[in-house]
Amino acid sequence: MTKSALPDRELDLLVAQRIFGWEPRLYPSHQSSFTLWHNPESGAGGVMEEKIPRYSMSIEAAFAMEVEIAAKYKTSEYANELLRVVGSVTTCPDNQAIWECSCSPWDIAHASPRDRCLAALKTMGIDIKEIR
Repeated sequence: MTKSALPDRELDLLVAQRIFGWEPRLYPSHQSSFTLWHNPESGAGGVMEEKIPRYSMSIEAAFAMEVEIAAKYKTSEYANELLRVVGSVTTCPDNQAIWECSCSPWDIAHASPRDRCLAALKTMGIDIKEIR
């Protein structure tokens, strides 16, 4: 069982920022400050309040994240990182090619949304440590 080093919603926030380019905008109000998230892809021209998808909990949202990884031409790096996340470090060292890893295609096909998020962030240079 994996113990989370980072709560799911914080992981979702990192995915929105680092994979999709969402930006926080702090707005003061008469009672307190609050943050709206600007999605540059929304085409609204201004700041829109949008709910950050649950990338780490929804396979549909995780698949949308994988489409964004593909649009950034990082599919090969992502696939290698996903193998490392679902496999063990001893079976998928950095210098080993993807086809030499002992992970099966079944393991990859059934990777959790959280595993997919961790691999995507690692592809973008952000390493989230998980406690196993």
